[in-house]
Amino acid sequence: MSDEKAHTRQEDDIAGKRLLGSVEDDDVVFPNNTTKRFLLLAFVIFVYFFSYGTSVPVISFYVFDKVSSRYPYNLSSSSPCIIGNSTDLNSTAENIVQKAVANKYLMLNLVWLLPSLIPILFLGPFIDRSGRKKALLIPMAGTLMKQIVVIVVVRLSLPVDLLAIANFLEGICGGFGTVLMIAFGMVADLTPRGKTRTLRITVIETCNAISVSISTVSIGIWLRNHDSYKSPVYFHAIIVGIVLSIFVITVTCLFVRETLQRKVSSSWCEAVKNVRKCFTFYTTDTDDRRRWKILVGISVFILVMSVNFSHQDVLSMFLMRRPLCWHELHVTAFMSVYIFASSLVSLVTLKIVQRWLNLEDRHVALAGSVSSMLSMLILAFAWEDWLVYMSSVVGLLIRVIIPMTRSVMSSVVRQDEQGALFAGMGCIEITFPVVMGSLSTLLYKATEQIRVGVVFLVLSGVMFVVLILYIFLNIRISRQHRHGYQAIN
Repeated sequence: MSDEKAHTRQEDDIAGKRLLGSVEDDDVVFPNNTTKRFLLLAFVIFVYFFSYGTSVPVISFYVFDKVSSRYPYNLSSSSPCIIGNSTDLNSTAENIVQKAVANKYLMLNLVWLLPSLIPILFLGPFIDRSGRKKALLIPMAGTLMKQIVVIVVVRLSLPVDLLAIANFLEGICGGFGTVLMIAFGMVADLTPRGKTRTLRITVIETCNAISVSISTVSIGIWLRNHDSYKSPVYFHAIIVGIVLSIFVITVTCLFVRETLQRKVSSSWCEAVKNVRKCFTFYTTDTDDRRRWKILVGISVFILVMSVNFSHQDVLSMFLMRRPLCWHELHVTAFMSVYIFASSLVSLVTLKIVQRWLNLEDRHVALAGSVSSMLSMLILAFAWEDWLVYMSSVVGLLIRVIIPMTRSVMSSVVRQDEQGALFAGMGCIEITFPVVMGSLSTLLYKATEQIRVGVVFLVLSGVMFVVLILYIFLNIRISRQHRHGYQAIN
């Protein structure tokens, strides 16, 4: 009984420190035997992103087919190039359709992006005080509403512009960025800083990537056998996503437990004031001089997220034009298998270096930076299929940088700052890929008549900057070790 009272007093002390904004890892009593709770969280994340991924090929095929049907070139997602010899007339027709499709993708991305920033910024600091479980249900509900709108638009063959309603509804509820932000906060609640937290963050990242890749390629293959979006299979594919969304919401409500040990009563007005916490990491230094580490970490995160996700739309257009002329399913299958393989490789690599090589997170990220830079460089000169495949093999470590950077930054901040930190990173995860993706698309369209691979040369240069930043981070931290300062993992 005395142990329970002591534990309660300790939790009360933590709650008081949370109010003052001074909760350190040493003050937090992490739960014992959290493996089952973490595995349930990983399962929820896997199912959510599988559900999320079911609508990706449906929307992609639908947009291409509806837009191309307005032109007399007989193009579709299953046949993106005009059959026959390459001529200037054929290339012009294909470019016209590709630019129209790219403009629709850009519009849909922006409609989703702008509203999604609001809930992430407000929920991040709020869940550090009021709990994470209930907040997790908000973006899940948004994804369900999006799927309902998509099924209506596709079923009734409505204009593509109406898909903006679906993207807006998901965005205003936070979208996948908010789901990841809360999931990483839960991992930090359950796991002390160190190698176990790094591994668990990587597992969440892997569940995200693998589930999306499996769902998109499986749904894509399913749709490939039906050339028209008017086929009932499109309807059935979205039904699968809706059923999974309802399932994951139910599991979250019934079985996922709150991970924040002691919640503090907080109003939405206080949450508005606490939004600034998402940015104070980068403007205010602390006694342990952590700000430079956070600034380097967030710079790396911005650049890596921009390259890692923004190049996918450009890559899709690159593969669907001459001389490669891949059809939509070929593109979807290639990108899904690549994401699956690179995510799995990043998880296995991390386990190997932690168990046998005893390398630090930042050392693994260096290898990922080199891998990504070389992959983009090869892709810039890929005029045959085997070069595309080579670039993907060389770039298998591309996804290892993101979880390493998350873990490094999570280990720098206090326990009651995790939600605010991941909220800021969530905004970056949503904003910069779209912004960089838009710029990459504009660069692609501006240079495709000169040299199609110019955009990949630029992205390779960006990853070279990431490599330089990580080299700088390693040098500075090594010097701190030699001078006896406390350094991050």
